[in-house]
Amino acid sequence: MKRIFKGTVLIVLAAAMLFMLGCGAKKEQAAQDTAPKADSVTEERNADLESVPQNPVEEKAVDVSNEDLLKELASLETAWTADLHKLVVKGDQLLDMWLDGEMSYNQYIMEYHKYKLEFDELYKNAESVFEEKDFANKLKDEPLYKNKLIQGKQLRDTVKDFFDIVYEGKKDESGKIYDVSGEKYKELYNDKMVKQYNSYYRMLRQQ
Repeated sequence: MKRIFKGTVLIVLAAAMLFMLGCGAKKEQAAQDTAPKADSVTEERNADLESVPQNPVEEKAVDVSNEDLLKELASLETAWTADLHKLVVKGDQLLDMWLDGEMSYNQYIMEYHKYKLEFDELYKNAESVFEEKDFANKLKDEPLYKNKLIQGKQLRDTVKDFFDIVYEGKKDESGKIYDVSGEKYKELYNDKMVKQYNSYYRMLRQQ
């Protein structure tokens, strides 16, 4: 009788343990199912922008005759950067839609091309003014230009480089066309349109 009783107790204990393990597995699975998604591109950009402290730039003109030209370029860069950043933010939102499965990769690429066309106009306009005013030659020795304002052109060149890779078939240093599909595209976007772009944008947004 004692053996039967002990056997019954062991069976009950074993059943209880299995039940508890089962509940634990279900809770773990539920936690995985409800875990938040990875940060969106928009969130990643904003976090990256705040990750590096701002460094003050000496804005005093070395040559006082360049003061008006520096002010003109600063004003232009402020406007160009604001217009460009609006396009970039729209691009982030569109990319998030693709990553969230709201559109296919081909649909995303076609929609994003509209922003490329807008950028082309902005880039062409900025380049023509830059060359006409001869900013690069006239201001090459000015600290404000060398340390800050020149990054406006570098910012636009970074975006142009990205679009040339994605839509114009630009080749890498080895002569191969970049792979811009799936994960490779996301890596390229993160490298150029988030990290590299943000490194220039940080300085310009202080204006």
